Amino acid sequence: MLRILISYRREDSAGHAGRLYDLLVDRFGEGVFMDIDTIPPGADFVEAIRNAVAQADVVIALIGRQWLTVTSGSGQRRIDDPDDFVRIEIATALERGIRVVPVLVQDATMPNPRDLPDAMAGLARRNAFQLHDTRFRRDTTTLIQALEISQGAPATPKAAPRIALRSIWRSPWAIGASLLLLVAIGIGMRGWPIWKALTGGVLTATREPQPTVLPRPPAAISVPTPATPPAPTARVLFDDDFRSQRQWMTGVRGCANTRYTNEGYVFRNVASSPNQFCWISLHTTSGKSSLYFNGPITAQLSVRLVRGDESGGYGLIFGTLNERSDSPFYVFQISASGEHKLSYFNNGWTDLSPWNSDGVIRHGYGAANNLAVEIQGSAIQTIVNGRGVGSAQAQSEVRGYVGILLTQPGMEAVFSSLRVLGHPSSP
Repeated sequence: MLRILISYRREDSAGHAGRLYDLLVDRFGEGVFMDIDTIPPGADFVEAIRNAVAQADVVIALIGRQWLTVTSGSGQRRIDDPDDFVRIEIATALERGIRVVPVLVQDATMPNPRDLPDAMAGLARRNAFQLHDTRFRRDTTTLIQALEISQGAPATPKAAPRIALRSIWRSPWAIGASLLLLVAIGIGMRGWPIWKALTGGVLTATREPQPTVLPRPPAAISVPTPATPPAPTARVLFDDDFRSQRQWMTGVRGCANTRYTNEGYVFRNVASSPNQFCWISLHTTSGKSSLYFNGPITAQLSVRLVRGDESGGYGLIFGTLNERSDSPFYVFQISASGEHKLSYFNNGWTDLSPWNSDGVIRHGYGAANNLAVEIQGSAIQTIVNGRGVGSAQAQSEVRGYVGILLTQPGMEAVFSSLRVLGHPSSP
């Protein structure tokens, strides 16, 4: 059985790492590891990482578009820090002759050797493998076959799913059966009163001017040709890491006080009424109807709560059809206390998946979380930090616009990226 270590940066590809881990565990079970960051107090973390890497037959270097450029608080590239975890993992594997497989996500490209520290320069000479968001499972199956063939093991059918138990790595999420929960109890969101209007109307963003083990010799990986044609590649409908500082409104408007910082887009709910949530949609962000979806999409959001009610929700709003406050819409939210919820509003609230606790959610203020919703017709899949946390079936096809929200006045969050993949259409 292969022993595989997934090396990745949370700020760059946490969601992809979680999805890849789940699929690899289905095939290789307890031989898959990730997140070498739970190191006992007083232990030498460099030696702990090196010892963990030495247990692997293969190290997968998961590389997204920000893998090379993520910086520390001082502005230095993380990869230039000799104590950077990712640098130690990959440099150790290269030094010990452990196979390193660069796996590219988010349409990333291989780093140039001159952009890498000397200890990592060998990574640029490794043959890379691309994982596409729109055919992630199929591509991962091809990767598994390539890994098995390159290690001299026959490619075998996928094993039944199993749960991997790890010691110094965080416990994996066990994929449960999809639940079709449509509980029309109308209790609202955390007891929120049903309201009909937001201060200043439903808030939308605009681009108009506004106020502000044993060493192994490396071997080439032969990738089998897929038995079926690749699925059509979805377009990137919207992609913002909030560095351009152009896409979103700034200043005070209605229930929102927003600004740009070096950390991302800061959004604070300043509504005057208790329990009034505030949201910003992409309806008019680019001035184009391409941000309207009417078909399969995936919306991915990176965010951290910095202040406010720990039980309050923050996350994604989607399926909004227009700017009226009584327009139907869906909300996928998490809380700083470690819960998640999927709801639908149409002249009253319906919980499609009520509040549930899940250890995959990082708790507390300042904890970064990656949320995603995958929509296929009327089917909705919710994901946190790369792990599926729930699913639901809507009464009809989900279509509309996408946005961000905070559910309680006084809540403030920093949004560091928002990406929407799919096929655009007109309303």
